[in-house]
Order: sequence, then C-alpha cells, then structure tokens
Amino acid sequence: MSTPKNRLEAALNGQYIFDIKALLKETHAHTKTQILPFIGAMLLAFAGVMVFGMILLSVFEVTNPLEIAPSTALQIEVLLMFFLAPIMTGFLIMGIRNATQKNIKPLDIMAYFPRIFILGLISVFISFWISVGFQLFILPGLYIWVVTSLVLPLLVDKGYKPFDAIKLSFMLTNKYLSSFLFIHGIIILLVISSVLTYGILFFSTVPFMLTLKGKIYADNTDGIGFLNNLTQLAPDWKADLGPAVVLGAGGASRSIVYSLLNEGAPRVILTNRTYERAKKLSNIFGEKVLVINWENINKHISGINTLVNTTTLGMVGSSNLEIDLSTLSSNTLVTDIVYNPLKTPLLEDANRIGCKTVDGLGMLLHQAVPGFKGWFGVEPKVDSALRDRVLLEL
Repeated sequence: MSTPKNRLEAALNGQYIFDIKALLKETHAHTKTQILPFIGAMLLAFAGVMVFGMILLSVFEVTNPLEIAPSTALQIEVLLMFFLAPIMTGFLIMGIRNATQKNIKPLDIMAYFPRIFILGLISVFISFWISVGFQLFILPGLYIWVVTSLVLPLLVDKGYKPFDAIKLSFMLTNKYLSSFLFIHGIIILLVISSVLTYGILFFSTVPFMLTLKGKIYADNTDGIGFLNNLTQLAPDWKADLGPAVVLGAGGASRSIVYSLLNEGAPRVILTNRTYERAKKLSNIFGEKVLVINWENINKHISGINTLVNTTTLGMVGSSNLEIDLSTLSSNTLVTDIVYNPLKTPLLEDANRIGCKTVDGLGMLLHQAVPGFKGWFGVEPKVDSALRDRVLLEL
C-alpha cells in the first residue's frame, strides 16, 4: 500500500480531521511562545512598505496621494503587490514554522525576495480574480479568497508550479470548504476587532492568524521522512509483518502512526506519558490504534514487529528511556527519531539483543528534501556521503 507524499495529499483523500476547538487551542499555545519575532517582522514590514511607498510616490511625482490619476494608481498598486508578495509569503511560512514548533525570526519575511517576480505575478493574478469576484455580489470574491489561501506556501514550501499550486489549493479547500469558511470567518472577526482597537490588537491577532493558517496547512513531512529512512537503512522491513509500538503522541507521532497504518501495520500500540494526549490522537485513526498506559509498555512489546520512539527521551540533555527490550526478537525493527546522539541508549540496547536498528538522522535528512526542493528547485539525494557530512557537524 503506497503512502501519500505528504499530509496535504492525505487530506485530499478526506483523511484530515478539522478539530476547530483543538486548532484554536494549539494555535494560541504556539503563538504565545514566539509572538516577539512576529511583532518584529510586522514592524520591519511596516517600515519597508512605508519606505517603498514614498519611493513610488517620488518616482511617479505624486504630490497629493488623494489626487492620483487612475492609470498611475494602477501602476503603483501593481508594484506594491509585487513588493508585498514575498513579504506575505514570508509571513505565511513563519506561521507554518511556528505551528510546527520551529524557531522563527523577524528577518524570515525577507527570505523570498529572490522570487519576487513569480510571487508577484501570482499575487496579481489572484488579486485580479478576487476583485472580479467582489464585484459579483461579494460572495464569489470571498470564495476565491478562501480557496486560494494556500497557493503561496504551496509554491515556495513544496515547490509546486504556479498553476499546480492554485489547483491543489482549490482542491484541498473545497474538500473541507465549510471548515475553511469557518476559519476565515474567525480571521475576519479578528481583523475587525483589531481595527476597532485602532490597530493595537494586530500585534496579537496577526501572529495568531498566521499560526492558525500554518497549523491547518502544516506538512512537517515526518511520515515520508520516516518511511524513506527505513526503506534506505532497513530495506527488508515491512510494516505488515506485525504490530508496531509508537512511544509519544506529538506531531511526529501523528505522521508516523498514519504511515505505519497506511503501509499495512495490523495494529499500532500507542503510548504517551500523558495518556489523554495519546487517546486524543488515537481517535483520529480508529480501532487499529490501541492506547496503553506509559507504565505498561513492557507488557505490550513482546512479539511486535516495529518499535518507534518519537519522544525526546534519550536525547542529549534529556533523561533516558527506561524500557525492557528482552522480549523482542531479532526480527524486530527498533528506530528512534532522536539523532543526537546518533546511537541512543534505546538503539544500543536493541543492538545488544540482536534487533535491527535505524537511527533518526536519515529521517531528518529525508524530511528536509521537500523543503530544500521548494527553496532551490533541486531535489537533493540522501546518501551515505550526505550522512557523513552532516555527522561531522553534529
């Protein structure tokens, strides 16, 4: 059974679950942790737009901004769209990175200026159709605004060609149109509330809106990185040969559970130090996922085919994972998404009893492939030479 290349493709098959309450709660939590970089980026963008606007007024010799000829106003508007396109793309990617708990910084909004031409063209194209839609009784314009909301991140983050990005954004948003409309309704309310406070609330609502969009869009590619890593380093492994145990219930765990089930694992036994979080994750996948208490791990690993650690236990600076592997067979694959140290205590223990083991470095490299391709247009090859170079930096 083949696995979709990323969570967006899985969503096209109807496998994304919109939990609005959970989305808002998690977005709020993520926004609080990195609100200052967003504020810094907003101030930087405001300053940049003001300077660019003054340059345009000077170039077009505009002395009174309220009395601009229509043709001049159109030229200025188009140039502003081109200037804003990479900035808005940078903001959207900041939202995605924040939603997936990656560090962000104010200068991230400048990262996409090298692609200003293509981003500007796409922005002008979309804006044209949105304006046409608003002239047709408003609702068509709102619809186009919603269904094109994922175009720019798909273009730069996933490396899709412009019209492929537009097509995929249309397909995905229409698959969950009512939920996307509800989310964008929340965004409109946040904008209105910010305006009513003379813009003061924008410093909190904009980061929240960007992170909310990022949370919905977010494709951290853990699933494809996980599977590609196992395919490369354990080519004889097959998920359908027996049940799997997954330790942890974070973002990586969700993708890995999905990938294991999609590859044919008859059952996934899921556990987390917080039982309720594992139970909530299991509800997404149904009866094939069994949730157990963390204290009962050792009772459930006998006879399993795959053991995956998605927690930080065993990482440098963290405590070790306490687990008894003595009941595992030599056919069991043990893998750890931790890559520092490369050989975690879990993998060392598994090696000692003869289990097949796969470290987490390959997953890190494989999941970086789509992002690298999106940035540079070239798909890197993950091989032993690349692993060796990365190991030198660890």
